[in-house]
Amino acid sequence: MVCYVCLFNDFICIWVGQDMEFSMAVVVAISLNAMVSYMRKTVNAFKDAMGMFRQDWYKPVLETIIGIGLAIGLSYAWGTFGVIMGYTISTIFIAIPIENYVLFKYGLKRKITQQVVSLFITFMLSLVLTALTYFICTFIPDGIGWFILEFFFVVIFAAGVYFLLTCRTKEFKYYCGLAKRVILKILKKEEKHTEV
Repeated sequence: MVCYVCLFNDFICIWVGQDMEFSMAVVVAISLNAMVSYMRKTVNAFKDAMGMFRQDWYKPVLETIIGIGLAIGLSYAWGTFGVIMGYTISTIFIAIPIENYVLFKYGLKRKITQQVVSLFITFMLSLVLTALTYFICTFIPDGIGWFILEFFFVVIFAAGVYFLLTCRTKEFKYYCGLAKRVILKILKKEEKHTEV
């Protein structure tokens, strides 16, 4: 979300000109939609791996009907922003709750409370980080060279803040340990191949 909000219109300005830029509301809606889509991927990956296709057979139908209905309805009031927000609202209030509920009830057989809190914290952290990064980026001038500098700043700043906020969590430590084990396995295989 951070990169979308901070870099979207700057890229469009360089690519096709300032006349083709979107309003900030549309950029935020596109960014929010992308973030929500990324937040769904982990849960859906687990559901797919577990073969959980029947438990929420109705979700795509509900999501589609409500998403299209909201997109059409909101487009009359807000135009492009309304279309994007219609689908995003449908995803946030229909798809994500159903997908998480089904995974935790039927797949993992655990309470969903921790997942809901985690999603909320991630969402709020992303909003605050996006607003802060965008504010800082308003001081960077326009131009291709400045855009490249802004790109690196946004990526490094956002990644650095996320790292500092998550480096002490048990999940982060777990994935660091997992990465070390995988790297060591690869290195051992390479040593065996070079010996032969």
